[in-house]
Amino acid sequence: MKLDEPVLKIGNYILRETIGSGSFGKVKLGIEEKSQYKVAVKILNRKKMKEMDTVAKIRKEILHMEKLQHPHITRLFNVICSPSDIFVIMEYVSGGELFSYITRKGYLSVKESRKLFQQIISGVGYCHKHMIVHRDLKPENLLLDQYRNVKIADFGLSNLMTDGDFLQTSCGSPNYAAPELISSKLYAGPEVDLWSCGVILYAMLSGTLPFDDQHVPTLFQKIKTASFVIPANMDSQAADLICKMLKADPMKRATIKDIIDHEFFQKDLPYYLFPESGHGESSIVDIDAVQNVVEKYNVKEEDVTNALLGDNPHHHLAIAYHLVVNHKRNGDEETRKAIEDFYLLGQQGRHNKFPKNLAGIDLEKGFDATNTNKRKLWHLGVRSMSGPDETMMHIYKALKKNDLEWKVLNFYHIIVRNKPTEENPDPSRLSLQLYTLPDKQGYLLDFKSLCDEEETNLPASRCRSRQASMCAGRSIPGTPKCFDKATSPSIPIPSTVDDADMADKMSMTPTPKNISFSELTHLNSSSAIFSTCGDEFERSRSATMEFFMLCHTIMKSLLI
Repeated sequence: MKLDEPVLKIGNYILRETIGSGSFGKVKLGIEEKSQYKVAVKILNRKKMKEMDTVAKIRKEILHMEKLQHPHITRLFNVICSPSDIFVIMEYVSGGELFSYITRKGYLSVKESRKLFQQIISGVGYCHKHMIVHRDLKPENLLLDQYRNVKIADFGLSNLMTDGDFLQTSCGSPNYAAPELISSKLYAGPEVDLWSCGVILYAMLSGTLPFDDQHVPTLFQKIKTASFVIPANMDSQAADLICKMLKADPMKRATIKDIIDHEFFQKDLPYYLFPESGHGESSIVDIDAVQNVVEKYNVKEEDVTNALLGDNPHHHLAIAYHLVVNHKRNGDEETRKAIEDFYLLGQQGRHNKFPKNLAGIDLEKGFDATNTNKRKLWHLGVRSMSGPDETMMHIYKALKKNDLEWKVLNFYHIIVRNKPTEENPDPSRLSLQLYTLPDKQGYLLDFKSLCDEEETNLPASRCRSRQASMCAGRSIPGTPKCFDKATSPSIPIPSTVDDADMADKMSMTPTPKNISFSELTHLNSSSAIFSTCGDEFERSRSATMEFFMLCHTIMKSLLI
């Protein structure tokens, strides 16, 4: 930027080039002044809004978007008002419209269509759960980020659902509109969005629309009777789902549950899209993002936390925090694609298979021992509303899924290894232990590599490792209080008899040909099996890589 070039600034945002335009004004690229993160700034002219009688429509869109926080819905960060304009600060989505993408490619593969459709249904289901119907779903209102993930946008025609009420407003685009919409019939709401989703899936797979005609009355007749043709080369499972979604009678139309349960939809379905009940909207605090805001704005950590927990979603510290989190997601995805490395895997926040409970570990920051500005006590990862038992159950499920062996020292402390093979009869072991963090800040899952001379029942003080940790953040009533920060960063959670019984039930029995896992503590460098591994240096290096690969396997199950 030239020194004499005027800078247009609104709030904390510097406005740059125009990236779009609409009926009410322009959309400009914005740069948050301190973080330098990109946002989209929708500029709405008050005079034009009044002339077009759309004040209520815009207000509705803003109110609805403030409620929605989903990885596949464009996020609203802030609204700034001036006497002449309203500036809506939104998530910047750089990949353009799904419509343009389909047009360029002609049609999409079954695999890509399924992935995008899964994301769309996840976002739509989230809206419906919050009693919001979009009512204008179409490829033009579905944006793609730089990694071709969907972001649902434009909630201008959306409406709030009320139990027992029916909507009667005809709206939306004719080609994607449900029969009850163009017939001005009463409708409950969710079913019209699911019809549109069926049309979108058809369009992605075939590059054409199921209902299309230049003559509008003929188009409407086709829609009302659900008259369409399935292309002969369309995937049979996809065709079956589309037929169930495009039923003229909304009472016979597939519901969200029907769609999710369908065999086409279930294939390669990421866990994070439909987390177990109670996980999807956990109160998450990414401690690294908080620290980032603390450093950039020269405030206390409590100031950021209070802003996040307060009633004002437009507090400048809350906005700064969410910008950091969004930026981390995009940056981490790019890094993951370039380097499939254990250290960077933990940073992934976008494809979060562990449903926002143990997500986005920023490992690189923890390894920077030369940075003297870092706090003496630091935590890697995020916090959530999960309790210790629930956290451990997720971990046990991940171990079982990856066919790993483990030995239970207590419910919150286990030793894990891969099953022995002929190539590797003596796999490296790692310790997983859940700790209580200071000041009721939650729980820390710790990964520690076990050397051959170490006993598996190490005292808690020796199990502490800063190599790879995750925070699960709520202090459950009844758990012991933590020691002073100066003497103990965290303490292990004690196990009860019931916990031990539960852990035993989760244990896996190794196959007979493998070494008994109960013998793990007795394997050492003098054993005949271990002595075949070569010289000390190679053995040490191999064990280190094996440890990181095992961590990678476990984290991948929890995070992706």
